[in-house]
Amino acid sequence: MFSSVIFAEEIVQKVTDEVTQKNVVISTDEISNIINEISSEESQNNVQTLNLADKFENILPSVVSISTTKTIKYDSEYYENNFENLESIGSGFIISEDGYIITNNHVIDGAEKINIKLKGSETKFPAEVIGVDEIMDIALLKLNLKTKLPFVEFDTTNNQRVGDSILVAGNPYNLGISVSTGIISGLNRNLGLSAFDNFIQTDASINKGNSGGPMFGIDGKVIGLTSAIYSPNGEKTSIGFAIPTSDLLPIVEELKKYGYVRRGWIGISTTATQREIFDAINTRFKSGVIITKIEKNSPADKSNLKVSDIILSYNGKRIKTPRELSLLISSTEIGSEINLNVLRNGKEFLVKVKVDEAKENYKYDEEYENILSKSIEMFDMLLTPITKESKKRFNIQENEGMYVLKVKKDGFANKKGIKAGDIIISINQDTILDKNTIFENVHKARINKSKYVFLITSKGNLIFVPVKDDTL
Repeated sequence: MFSSVIFAEEIVQKVTDEVTQKNVVISTDEISNIINEISSEESQNNVQTLNLADKFENILPSVVSISTTKTIKYDSEYYENNFENLESIGSGFIISEDGYIITNNHVIDGAEKINIKLKGSETKFPAEVIGVDEIMDIALLKLNLKTKLPFVEFDTTNNQRVGDSILVAGNPYNLGISVSTGIISGLNRNLGLSAFDNFIQTDASINKGNSGGPMFGIDGKVIGLTSAIYSPNGEKTSIGFAIPTSDLLPIVEELKKYGYVRRGWIGISTTATQREIFDAINTRFKSGVIITKIEKNSPADKSNLKVSDIILSYNGKRIKTPRELSLLISSTEIGSEINLNVLRNGKEFLVKVKVDEAKENYKYDEEYENILSKSIEMFDMLLTPITKESKKRFNIQENEGMYVLKVKKDGFANKKGIKAGDIIISINQDTILDKNTIFENVHKARINKSKYVFLITSKGNLIFVPVKDDTL
């Protein structure tokens, strides 16, 4: 309907131009010729837009299938050999002829072996991990082959709009490299997965195995890294999300150079400023963030910043939300100096702060490493027993059960609504005391061919989660 309206408008405009230029009444034959001319142009444009096969034929060989294996050891008499080999699948794409590959961190997290299959080949090539960024869920791999490899081009214009046509490629359900089309449904989406969420939302079909694949613009250039799907209550209809290249490429450069991502940090906590505050202090400013905490010995502590200061702008850019300021600081080069416009006691002035490296980039402390060493992975969750250490670390009130440390983004537990911080209290009414009892309860359910019912405490509420074994 929309294109028909545009088509009609073009005809009216063309006829009007003819009448204006010739200052005469034009015949029906001339109008017919105008319609045929516009119709021909419209037809050619549609063919060019819809025929994607030629454009992507030479691009798709840069998309790869990824398979990983890892061994889970069970400390239980109920499992023969006490270990199990777990395999998972995902996607990736080659970004240089010498074999650098981008994927999601959750695709290769904890893997002992990572294998790559090129499009149209059944040969598996081992891949080396160059670096990972757990926060943004990005991993950089390296395929060491003697031949030059096809690679993608990136769209770095950052001018995508809602409604733009896109194409996603990957290895859904390990069927091989496949593509699906859709549009950009939304931009700058915050899913609460990290402090730096800035996803592209799409209606294109994204399924298990697509994670880590590229999102292409209609010109064949990569505009994002397919990273997550949202499927409420396990519904088959889902919404897909991709990390935009504007966020992706700086991280890839950091991983290539350092093996991890260095993020800027000045050591402040902030909160949004209410409109009423600006009205109360009778100022012309209407947006900013209030400093609520300054860490000791941090760059902010060594500057002229004070708690209750209102930060108005960062290097001349107006600040509206704490998240916006956090994103800007984190992407600032380590060691550089930033200019913050600050409002204090009704007066505006400039504060210079030298950016340091964020603490979360350092290695885990000994206490957390000890907690991790006692953890197990099951049902797409990382679980740890409730001990004195874990109770103190995570402020756990319960004395029994297994604490959920992590939940795989596109895994079964996440689809059931289980979140990090939840506690599994029982399975099929049997209390879970440690990792041995959780194995025993699952083993009994499997022997009896019965379903599992998890009893979970989540933020003080008790919820029941039914589990079918054939869904795992």
